Amino acid sequence: MPPAKLLIVDDDKAFVEGIGDRFRIRLFKVYTAHTAQEALIRVYEHPDIEVVLLNVKLPGVDGIDALREIKKVYPLVEVIMLANHTGIGGAVEGMRLGAFDYVLKPPDFEEMLAKVEEAANRGRKHKEKIRAAEERQERASRFSGVEGSEPTGVRRSDSDPRLTG
Repeated sequence: MPPAKLLIVDDDKAFVEGIGDRFRIRLFKVYTAHTAQEALIRVYEHPDIEVVLLNVKLPGVDGIDALREIKKVYPLVEVIMLANHTGIGGAVEGMRLGAFDYVLKPPDFEEMLAKVEEAANRGRKHKEKIRAAEERQERASRFSGVEGSEPTGVRRSDSDPRLTG
């Protein structure tokens, strides 16, 4: 699978740039934000974002409120909460609200990379299931009302005199 489209949200600009560069080296498309408000703007501007790395503690609107808004508008975007050891309660709260997982800061990059890839794969599989279900629904709606199709509740034996004796 191709690398994910990733949004990194943290008020520590050096952290965002450092982590962003490491993901870019691995060919991820990386967007960045330093506040919850900026994060929401990025998600609205770039609906192709698949995974958000979101700090629990942000100035102004916190990461938990940003998570709620992201999941409300884009429920298929996977969110991984970033937290320091004192903010782990916020990360757990985020998971209760729909976050995929959390990563403690400072992160082990390989662990974080694995979680981002897993989140992207989960989101892609879920989108594919929805797409397949929509295609089945569309095919079914095209065939409903077609001559020769059977209405619900009518057995073939009821409509075929050869089978009713």
